[in-house]
Amino acid sequence: DAELVATTIVAGLGLTESSPRSSSIRLVEALRRKELLLILDNFEQVTPAAPLVAQLLEQCAGLRVLVTSREPLRLRAEQRFKVPPLEPAAAVELFLQRAQAINLDFTFMGESPASIAEICLRLDCLPLAIELVAARSELFTPRQLLDQLQRGRLDLLEAGAADLPDRHRTLRNAIAWSYRLLLPAARQLFRQLGVFAGGFDLDAARAVIGGSTVGGVCPPESPFISTLQSLVASNLLVQHDVDDSRRYTLLETIREYALEQATLHQEVDVARSHHARYYTEWAEAQVPWSFDHVEGVWCRRLEQEHENLRAALYWSLQTQGEQALRLAIALYPFWDTRGYQNEGSRWLQQALALNPAPTPLRAQGLLRAGLFAQQRMDFQPAAQMLDEALALFRVSNDRTGEAMTLRAWGWLASSMSDSPRARRYFEQSLPIFRSLNDRLMVATVLSNLVHVLSYASAPYEQTRAYAEESLAIFRELGQPHGIALALRQLGINETLAGNYAAAVAACAEALAIWRRRGGTREVAWTLEMLGEAYWLLGDVSAAVSHWHEALSLFQTMDEEFGTMVLFHHLGQVERAQGNLDRAAHYYVCALLYFGKLDTLYFVSRCLAGLGGVALARGKAERAAQLLAAAYRIFDTLPPFLAPADQDDYTRLVDSTRTALSEAGFHVAWEAGRELSTEQAILLGERD
Repeated sequence: DAELVATTIVAGLGLTESSPRSSSIRLVEALRRKELLLILDNFEQVTPAAPLVAQLLEQCAGLRVLVTSREPLRLRAEQRFKVPPLEPAAAVELFLQRAQAINLDFTFMGESPASIAEICLRLDCLPLAIELVAARSELFTPRQLLDQLQRGRLDLLEAGAADLPDRHRTLRNAIAWSYRLLLPAARQLFRQLGVFAGGFDLDAARAVIGGSTVGGVCPPESPFISTLQSLVASNLLVQHDVDDSRRYTLLETIREYALEQATLHQEVDVARSHHARYYTEWAEAQVPWSFDHVEGVWCRRLEQEHENLRAALYWSLQTQGEQALRLAIALYPFWDTRGYQNEGSRWLQQALALNPAPTPLRAQGLLRAGLFAQQRMDFQPAAQMLDEALALFRVSNDRTGEAMTLRAWGWLASSMSDSPRARRYFEQSLPIFRSLNDRLMVATVLSNLVHVLSYASAPYEQTRAYAEESLAIFRELGQPHGIALALRQLGINETLAGNYAAAVAACAEALAIWRRRGGTREVAWTLEMLGEAYWLLGDVSAAVSHWHEALSLFQTMDEEFGTMVLFHHLGQVERAQGNLDRAAHYYVCALLYFGKLDTLYFVSRCLAGLGGVALARGKAERAAQLLAAAYRIFDTLPPFLAPADQDDYTRLVDSTRTALSEAGFHVAWEAGRELSTEQAILLGERD
């Protein structure tokens, strides 16, 4: 699927953070300042994605792209290089290596050298063709292999397209020859294995040939194992071990041949049906999502099977609409935690379109699709989907679904900056989870409430009580991920209340948990928060140390949002230390970035910081305008500044007022308040 090329590259580069932006935009932002070689293999399958390659090359000056493809991309920047076959000596060496790997007694004596050299020449010195023929050295001598070649036993061109290039026909013939030497049972297995994408294990292979369901056991002595191993021995199947499990892969050229043969034998539909059913059941049977599986074995297993899951979704959408929706629902937490929100949303929307009936299954799909829409800031569709889901859950008396949807509505309202409404929805879901004795979700919703109430001027005691109860439940359940999240939320609450020492203690404990668990992104954000707590506490050295470590992690992950948050913070440090040019550089970079995203919390803080720079440079009128623009935005947002930050900005305003006459300050202040956000950003940019 050419539409998934950008998503796949994003995942390959480790850019899996949640983002409403398209994958192509995220790629450009991540690569435009890098010197990087990007390798794209087998591109002939996704040639409609060629414009993406052109876009990346145009907008990322340091990027070079190496593409292997049987078809040209036809781009202006394209420089084609036809990959030559091996040199004869290298071809002979490859034959020997593969033959001796199969047959330890194989020798390079007598007539063998001349026969092997002739075999390699007849195979056009193509590596894969040589490997396939060499795999038969256990059954035939080199002379016998050459005799078969000379007698035309590999001349099977009638099975392929007449206009194939000579090298492709030679390779195809080598695959066909290896296939014809298989026993009937091995041929059938080979054909059916062609439906796998990205590899498989024994259980999946058994399911495709109809021999088992999810959880079935395959005895080591079974004929199935022997048949599978015969494909490995013939070099038609690659065997490799991953995380204590054995997996098998068909090289793409061989897989294409297997699918072609399965089509000729009218086996493809049955095999794909078994494949899709197996992976649907497999996905549903995975460990139910909890905090501790976000970066654990659960996600690695699903990532390993991602291509198979995509293939199963595609087939199910064509043939089994209900199965497609079941699979999409099962994959929601994987998509959400691994940064595939945009892709997951597309799959869910397609599956929902095939399941319009008001069923509990549709309600589950709507809930997840609504959450994805909320993350994209697509508020109206999100509200419509969540309203429909809530109605369906209530009709079917599904209290868990009802509570989960109310919680989702809380996040939607919070995203729309409607804190009172968000609080109502969270508080409606909380007693339902308590009645269901779902303590994990009770703790989660309590933490959600802390987030909302911290920025809604709620009484400190109430917010802290929620935070402490949430933390206590996570500790009781032994949920390190939840404990760390609750501690971070507690740290935010203490920061906003001005209890900076308590904030440091909470964030430091959270950081220790994340360091043990290895969550790079979580470590980076907790370092950012801990640094801010130290900064507000007055410990500049500790703040800078934590912020620089966080900045390094964000830059390693190519996470620009986190990088720009740190740029704002470092601007604060440089301004306080009198390094005005460096402070202005940090502030302007962050201001332009957050302006593009309309992230007003940081737009306003950057404007205020630039006002401080202007004041220190003796430009009091400019300072008044920038500070007024910042305060205009402050007034439109829920309270979010810590007391120490409020005091800092108040001192800047007072000092600016002192530097100007009362009338001059009033004129400049009113001029600043009349600026639109875009105009204020332009003013700040002209530092």
